[in-house]
Amino acid sequence: MPEMQLRLDSEKREAQGMPKVQDAIGHQLEVIKRYGASQVSRARLWRQQLRRRILEHYSEGTMKCLKCGFSDIRALCIDHVNGGGNRHRKEVGDGRLYRWLEKNGFPDGFQVLCHNCNAIKRNEEDMNAYSSAMRVLTR
Repeated sequence: MPEMQLRLDSEKREAQGMPKVQDAIGHQLEVIKRYGASQVSRARLWRQQLRRRILEHYSEGTMKCLKCGFSDIRALCIDHVNGGGNRHRKEVGDGRLYRWLEKNGFPDGFQVLCHNCNAIKRNEEDMNAYSSAMRVLTR
């Protein structure tokens, strides 16, 4: 990554209360030194396997986006069917949704979408909420 871009990313992260990029990289190196590369690799593998189990379950084994059929696992995500994903993520903690889903026996109300379809859905929901608010205000 060019030095200028790295500096801008670091400043943006710092403004958001996150560690600088160099600090984050340093932290990763410290974790590897402390626990060993094999432990870090096992943790990464465990997270990948968990994610695969969740996506397989909610896609009924197809590993495809419910809307468009896209099947690249790197672009698939879990969507809250009835919305409320931000609120739910705050409740269970960032990065803990997949663990929560498995621990709670794969509850209903979730589906697999690609990131594009998820963004389109969110945009449509926002537009519908805006239209409803405008109708109320113009009465």
